[in-house]
Amino acid sequence: MASGLGSAAPTISLALSSGTSTAANPTGNQPLSTSPGSQAAYLNAAQFAQGFRLGGVVTGASFSTMLGVAVTFGAENKPAIEPKTVFLQADGIGGYFYAFRVDARGTAGGANASLAAALTDGTYTIQASTRDAAGIVAQTSPQTLTIDTLAPSVSIGPAGGLVTQATQTISGTVGIEDIGTTIVLQEGTVRLGTATVGAGGTWTASVTLASPGSHLITASGTDAAGNIGQAQIGYTLSLLSGGNGQNAGNGSGPAIVQNPGVGQVVTLDSQTSGSVQKGGAGTLVITGTNTYQGATTVEAGRLTVDGSIVSPVTVKNGAVLGGLGSVGAVTIEAGGVLSPGHSPGALATRDLRLAAGAVLKEELGGTGAGQFDQLTVSGGVSLGGATLDATAYAGFVSKRGDSFVFIDNDGTDAVSGTFAGLSEGASLSLGARSYQICYHGGDGNDVVLTDVTRPSDAILNLFGSVEHSTASQAGSVYALYEAVLDRAPDPLGLEGFTQALKTGMSLADIAQALLTSPEHGPQAASTTAFVESLYMHLLNRSADAGGLAFFTDALAHGVSQAQVAVQVATSAEAQAVLKPVFEAGVFVGDVSETAVARLYYGLLERAPDAAGLQSFGAVVAQGSATGGSAGALQALKSVANAMLASPEYAASHASLTNAQYVDEVFEGALGRHADTAGLSYWQDALAHGASRADVALGIAQSQEAQAHLVGNVEDGWHLV
Repeated sequence: MASGLGSAAPTISLALSSGTSTAANPTGNQPLSTSPGSQAAYLNAAQFAQGFRLGGVVTGASFSTMLGVAVTFGAENKPAIEPKTVFLQADGIGGYFYAFRVDARGTAGGANASLAAALTDGTYTIQASTRDAAGIVAQTSPQTLTIDTLAPSVSIGPAGGLVTQATQTISGTVGIEDIGTTIVLQEGTVRLGTATVGAGGTWTASVTLASPGSHLITASGTDAAGNIGQAQIGYTLSLLSGGNGQNAGNGSGPAIVQNPGVGQVVTLDSQTSGSVQKGGAGTLVITGTNTYQGATTVEAGRLTVDGSIVSPVTVKNGAVLGGLGSVGAVTIEAGGVLSPGHSPGALATRDLRLAAGAVLKEELGGTGAGQFDQLTVSGGVSLGGATLDATAYAGFVSKRGDSFVFIDNDGTDAVSGTFAGLSEGASLSLGARSYQICYHGGDGNDVVLTDVTRPSDAILNLFGSVEHSTASQAGSVYALYEAVLDRAPDPLGLEGFTQALKTGMSLADIAQALLTSPEHGPQAASTTAFVESLYMHLLNRSADAGGLAFFTDALAHGVSQAQVAVQVATSAEAQAVLKPVFEAGVFVGDVSETAVARLYYGLLERAPDAAGLQSFGAVVAQGSATGGSAGALQALKSVANAMLASPEYAASHASLTNAQYVDEVFEGALGRHADTAGLSYWQDALAHGASRADVALGIAQSQEAQAHLVGNVEDGWHLV
């Protein structure tokens, strides 16, 4: 052994801490917590975040140089960790110390980052060792360190509900890795009870509610390492008045209180008295014929009515009403949800009232009965600015023109109010599809969604144009339809009357045509009733006193009803009402292009191709520009002749007799075989000098053909 060196073995200590080190205490000033009855230390998330420290002192030996200390970290089922070596430092009084810090995992520029990354959550055996200049080794006893930076995952449930007893037992779970965690139940800052997580990760505690009403109880858990976890969902208990052991009732029998928990389904069948109060996060299913008269209240979870009940139903914030049965009057409060059927299906109700903030879910899974959500209502419907939440079901994709009567109201009661953000005629999007809402569809007072998805503007422009101005000719025609007939114009009416305005017809003429149409029916019983009808139909309000007096006086002094309708329809208020519709764009067919498209169906028995429609449409438009109606008709005849002379026509229609020709044009343009009278008429025309082009024009441009093909042309824009 070298001269001047002692032979006694050195001693070494190892301390673990978290906190700020000082000169007097280089390993930190916050010793780690240990488990009861042992020296096993815990390092939790908060301590690791402050900086984990290790260190100690070496005494009882002489050192000729500053030798190092090696600290090892061993753990089962974990990758090996390279020992950490740190130099000894003289303490100035003949001894030595060592210390180093490990910053939290992921700390930018943190000390010993690679060691921090390696020290994942788990239990480690830590030892420190050194040797003096003589080679004598000193080593600490093994110490156990459990690194636990994850807060316990605390659940509380089932999620409460209506109760009639003040003292309640609440239970929950924690992950099995956190057995022994201390659970604290609180209402606000008031501690109600505690529990210890037992084997299997479950816990149970008893609480006593101080007073009737709603009580939100939260649960937190502190594990052995000191990490604190909070349950994500509170537990709400609603203690009924007299709820210290008394029945809750309404005078017609005791209340039936059901509080199924998460995932639980409870069935109630054929109840004859009392009332029903539904709480808990689970589902209550009501089946059979139920004749109880008390109210049905849904505080939480889901109520599914597959039978029938006659009492009124109120759905509170966060609760859901659904099913395939029938119920009394329904009120959905803000935050409540009405979801008919079983994804999807139909539910029958009496009066229906949706509050602002309520949600009506509408699943579209097909166009047939039972394939989309539907409410069948016998009574009034008040929508109150509720939210309409429409979704596609099972991958269903509707086609343009598909309609869904999702509120099928009876024939006498009106629909009041609208859904939030959806005025009459407004559109909503569902994936790539666009739907238009109507509050007086079906038989006049149903709420209907119709697929109005349009192709690109490039395709639309082959058939007409998209109008965005309410002050346009098309905007005025649209407003007259709403004012007089209480509906949006059909595509053919909008196209025809817009073209008529361009060729000299006045708005008053159009208004008179609508007023005398069979659809409008007899005149209003009085001038007051007439003016009120215009206001209600178009402006969605009753006439104000000044407006009513002005227009009734005008009618009394010789102004026609048509002129009054025009003044209301072209007013600034009317344009404001229709602005959302026109901002979305209103398609207006062009008579030249649509006439050519119908010839394609009548003669070639197919939709037009883009190039042919564009070129033939230009020919007809030029004929109209230079020769008016006669010029357009002559140009259409030339288009028909070009189709008849085409190789495409010859390949599939060669050597047709006149009777066969007429029948084929009927099939293409009208979708049916020629009737006896029609066949005779057109054969006679051909026998007396009419050309086949003349016959094609007469059939393909008839009102029947326009009505038959509107879904392909003005309202379908089909191309090949």
